Formats: sequence, C-alpha cells, structure tokens
Amino acid sequence: MNTKLKAAIKHTAPYAVGGTLLAASLAACTRGISKQQNWARTPYFLLQIFIGISGYTLFSGTFLVYKVAGVIVLVTGVTGFVALFRTPQGN
Repeated sequence: MNTKLKAAIKHTAPYAVGGTLLAASLAACTRGISKQQNWARTPYFLLQIFIGISGYTLFSGTFLVYKVAGVIVLVTGVTGFVALFRTPQGN
C-alpha cells in the first residue's frame, strides 16, 4: 500500500470507530424510545440538543450551502425533539 494511504487510514480509524459507537448508541436509544422505555428519553433529548447546536452553527456560516445544511439539520433536530415529547412514556 501507498504510505500516504496508510497514514490516512491510521488517522481516520479512531473517527470511524467513534462514529460507529455513536451510531450504535443512537440505534439503541431509538429502539428504547420505540419500546417506550424511559431510560432512552434523556440520551435522545441530549442528542436533539446537540443536533440543534450543530444546525445553528451551520446556519451561522457565510456560504449559502452552510445555511441550507443548517436549516436541514435544525429541522431534523426539532422534528426529533417534537417526536420525543409526543411519544407516550412507559412505566
């Protein structure tokens, strides 16, 4: 393999592992929400707050592409937030 390719793989591997763990935890929270388990509500709520912060940061960007992406991310976060409160709580 090329040395630059090895270096790129070496430096991006931790991000891939972290992204995979984040996706797995999000999937677990989504499954918990769908089964009306109360333990999943707090991590899902915090995730929606972080998504909202990311969307606002993108919307504050200077280019139109950032603003459009920010609106899309903000709408996704608000939709998840509203869906969280519309989901009935379990016992």
